Amino acid sequence: MLGVLVMSLAAFLVSLGGLGATGYYLFTNLDKTGEADQSNHDLAPPIPGPISIEPVSITPPKKPFELIPIKRGPPGFKVPNIPGNTMSLDLRQYGARVGAISVGGGGRYLVMHFPESGTLVVFDLAEARVAHKITIDKGDVKLAAGGTWFICYPPTAGRGVFQAFTLPNLEHRYDTIVDQFSDVTAIAMGNRTNGPLLAINSVGVVSLFDIGANGIKEVDGSRQKPGIHTAFLRVAPDGTAFATFDKPYNRSVKVLTEVDRNWKVTDLNAAVVTPGADGNFYGNSEPMDRDGHKLALTAGVSPLAGRVWILPQITPRGGPLSQKGFLLKIVSNAPPDAPKQSLMVTIHSGGNVLMPHQNTPTLADQPEFDGMIWPNGMIKPTVDEHFFLLPEAKLLAVLSGDRTKLVLRRLNI
Repeated sequence: MLGVLVMSLAAFLVSLGGLGATGYYLFTNLDKTGEADQSNHDLAPPIPGPISIEPVSITPPKKPFELIPIKRGPPGFKVPNIPGNTMSLDLRQYGARVGAISVGGGGRYLVMHFPESGTLVVFDLAEARVAHKITIDKGDVKLAAGGTWFICYPPTAGRGVFQAFTLPNLEHRYDTIVDQFSDVTAIAMGNRTNGPLLAINSVGVVSLFDIGANGIKEVDGSRQKPGIHTAFLRVAPDGTAFATFDKPYNRSVKVLTEVDRNWKVTDLNAAVVTPGADGNFYGNSEPMDRDGHKLALTAGVSPLAGRVWILPQITPRGGPLSQKGFLLKIVSNAPPDAPKQSLMVTIHSGGNVLMPHQNTPTLADQPEFDGMIWPNGMIKPTVDEHFFLLPEAKLLAVLSGDRTKLVLRRLNI
């Protein structure tokens, strides 16, 4: 009996030992599993914290604007009384020579500035007389004549100062300082409008300015740098298109227009620097529209580079001037390096630049033509500052090449 008890106790102790070993094994393996899970958590991607966003510089969109010229009615024209059908006015009585010149009043007035004396003269082509003259600043004054307004930018008046006068009586109305618009290289406004005025500065920034009764106000959104030339500026009489070019590279003409309430620049790649009353462009190439499309003449030839220029009449006329109205053909009629360089000028109608208009003269080797040609026989690209054709007044006005005389000729047209 005692032996049975001893054996039972031994078996009980062995069972306890097995249970303890099993518990120990399970306990330690559970701990290791926990350590392995913790290790896996360490390898997993960390939980993201707050997102950091760097500030981005965003250029605000350009403000839209519209180019809406203030139209004027058609100018009044009559045929001036010119004894003998030719008249020559010596301009040296007003100063040494004409500097800046601008057409106003829808083609009726020539506004001329004399930089040495500071004299400003308005010549009435319909009356064949000086209408008014005043004294303003000397030097390189910029001019822009409209229908009944005249604006100048004098270099000595201070940067950003525009002066407003009435036309043709040159009554000084006010001076306006335009903030942060200086170093102006050119200004222009359509001669059949009263604004807006376009100004370009030396770095190619342009802006429009409305002309009010008491001041000039910049058009919001119009101040931009569209990528145009800065030296020479021409404007269509209706004020809706501007041509810019740099002398002597006058084939690189850029046209500035407003399309869809923003500036648009069109490269014409042609020497057509002069806007006509029809809104197209003329010069030493086939006429072109403002989108760069060539306009066929009724009859013509390809102009010789630099030696044949076609200029439009400066007064309003219906229809494209390449088909209707009157044109001037200006030809360099002397070979390069000839002892005397001169021009031959003829008047044409109906877009036919082969045959002159009936009963109109051929003008050649006139004294007033001297100085309009480079020594190599090329006509200067500013030739449109010298010839002004007004069919309504039956008149051709020519500013001499040395800019000291104004010659008027009656025409049978």
